[in-house]
Amino acid sequence: MKKRNLIFSLSVLFLLSFSFIVFGWFEPITSVVSGYKTPLNSGGTTQTKQGALSAGMFYDYNDPSYYINPSGNSNIAGKITTNTSTLASDSAGTIATKDYVDSNCILVAYNGTCPTGFSTSTGTSRGAGYIMCCRTGS
Repeated sequence: MKKRNLIFSLSVLFLLSFSFIVFGWFEPITSVVSGYKTPLNSGGTTQTKQGALSAGMFYDYNDPSYYINPSGNSNIAGKITTNTSTLASDSAGTIATKDYVDSNCILVAYNGTCPTGFSTSTGTSRGAGYIMCCRTGS
């Protein structure tokens, strides 16, 4: 009797396990709801996103020693480029582009003075015995 109960119990357990495995997954029978956007994932395929994306830190995928921290220091390799020139009317926190410096600034020997129409913000040496003088009002 005990052997029969054991065989019956194991058979029921096997059938339940088998049914969960076989019938546990159903293929979708309808298409994806319109307007549904695929979420960003960690795959290797290029992905786009409409709208804002926020994060505390963005790391280079193949070298985490390079990163951009929007609210702190960043470490990058290479150049930051732009197709927009820096203007004198830009805020003080704006990074001057090489185009702006090349077209609006000159180096003057440190013991010299800036020519008319040019000024330097501090008058201190910018290295190698020169000061940088930039056009005023440009």
